[in-house]
Amino acid sequence: LPSLMASAGALKGRVPPAPETLNVRRIRPALFPSPLRGNYEESGVRFRRDSERVLIRATFDLAKGGAAQQVGFERAGPRELVAYRDGKCCAAIVTAGGLCPGLNDVVRGVTMCLWYHYGVHKIWGIRNGYGGICNQERPPIELTPKIVRDIHMMGGTILGSDRGNPPLEDMVEGLKQLGVDVLFAIGGDGTMRGAHAIFEEAQKRGASLAVIGIPKTIDNDIPWVDETFGFQTAVDIARNSLDTVHVEARAYPRCVGLVKLFGRDSGFLAASASVASNDVNVVLVPEMPFDLFGHHGVLHYIEERLNKRDHCVVVIAEGAGQDLFKESKGVDASGNKLHHDIGVALKQILLDHFKKTSKPASCKYVDPSYLVRSARANA
Repeated sequence: LPSLMASAGALKGRVPPAPETLNVRRIRPALFPSPLRGNYEESGVRFRRDSERVLIRATFDLAKGGAAQQVGFERAGPRELVAYRDGKCCAAIVTAGGLCPGLNDVVRGVTMCLWYHYGVHKIWGIRNGYGGICNQERPPIELTPKIVRDIHMMGGTILGSDRGNPPLEDMVEGLKQLGVDVLFAIGGDGTMRGAHAIFEEAQKRGASLAVIGIPKTIDNDIPWVDETFGFQTAVDIARNSLDTVHVEARAYPRCVGLVKLFGRDSGFLAASASVASNDVNVVLVPEMPFDLFGHHGVLHYIEERLNKRDHCVVVIAEGAGQDLFKESKGVDASGNKLHHDIGVALKQILLDHFKKTSKPASCKYVDPSYLVRSARANA
């Protein structure tokens, strides 16, 4: 979790995080042999040392002393010693924020790993986000291999989700009452901030609560992470929508097919789905400012495309073009900046623009956002 938060801050500043921010804090001493040593040695388990690092930058200049300045993340993997005796540990899993393909796969994977690899047979499933920690009407459920056996065949999350956090004191006390030693928090920006706050509050109380953040984002925008879970599925589902809009646009005279995809602050999904489709003519993403009007504007290009080919497919990420709006919409319950609906706005701008020309055009608009994020993982 500290590594993730350090990465997010470093991305904004375009500089590597400080080495001390990348150390995973040890909550209690690791004194007991890992259950993997006796049960899985024949399968070739490779234990990792805390001193092992994965470099942030793969290249450096020896002449500038670059090797001595390299920083990296602690290498993930099993350790030979663990903090709890076999089975003497209670875990909890919570999913919060927006849905994403693969959430159930992660819940299942964590549960199976805890149960079979580490002998942890007390696993709480927190329902409907952090609010479920102390919600008497929706108490946590016990997760077992039987409960999670087939959940990877379903979209969404078996635990449910929600945004926002109850008072920190209530959450930490609720986890204490449940006897939780390790909390797995699966979610995005707001979920990770909540997880970090829970950890800090537990530290103030002297509680040995370990918090593990499993970052979830359909936007694939986590620094130094090649690909987030669910992203390939999102690309596949989104590509189907682009193919459909392309068919619609070709079927009508002077038609613009417009699709809005997820991408609050990044355009990975919009760009990747467009490349996969191979039928998209314009891709608008948050990272690249653009002009709508003028000789070099988007509308002029679309008009030229219609004159030549009679159709045009445009893909826009939800966070693109926000500078076209004068007023801010504030933030949501997770603390994320709320964006204006650029898809609806761009559709109206397109229609108004072509009404003023001698050659009107139509627009087929599709927003498959909920179809994408609620799908079961297929990759």
